[in-house]
Amino acid sequence: MACHRMFNAVNQFILSIVASDKIVVHAAVGDVISMLFSVSLVCD
Repeated sequence: MACHRMFNAVNQFILSIVASDKIVVHAAVGDVISMLFSVSLVCD
């Protein structure tokens, strides 16, 4: 159940980035968690 809430929060965050008209840059260092990989893909 907690995992579903975490994925829902990440999905809502991604949707807010897509709806924004601002440039969003994401910098990742080290190992990439597969859940956060989608955040990297949605950024400019």
